[in-house]
Amino acid sequence: MNWRWVLHRKVFWVGAAAALLIGLPALDDGCGTHEPWHKRRPSTVPKQAVYVPVVKDYWYVYCWVDHNENVDHCRIYYSDGGILREDAYLPYDGSAVVPAERLQISSRTGSNGPYIIYLEDGTILLTRSDFENQQRFIDWKFGKRKSP
Repeated sequence: MNWRWVLHRKVFWVGAAAALLIGLPALDDGCGTHEPWHKRRPSTVPKQAVYVPVVKDYWYVYCWVDHNENVDHCRIYYSDGGILREDAYLPYDGSAVVPAERLQISSRTGSNGPYIIYLEDGTILLTRSDFENQQRFIDWKFGKRKSP
């Protein structure tokens, strides 16, 4: 048996495995719901804020239960850390405040602007300040009305 050939073959596969383990994470383009390694979270954005890709950019969305007002409160940050929107958010279906353990932001959130926040469990949150208008839009989107 040619030991040189076996040795070169082992070196090749070890090198290929190392290249995959190191190289694949570097190819992340941010299409997933996790924060790409090459985008640095600004210091003004809380660590609990969720990275949300939007067209040609990204936001960070942070929501919490405001027990004083008994509403879900959300703050949306631009990619540079500035605040895009901060408001109380109400469930689209009119249900009670969403508990903190269910405030898991979906990556779909950025698809309709900062007025609508989608949660992983399917709950839709709408800004309190523009609730009726956004509710009409969602009704139209789901076919419950003919025009927004």
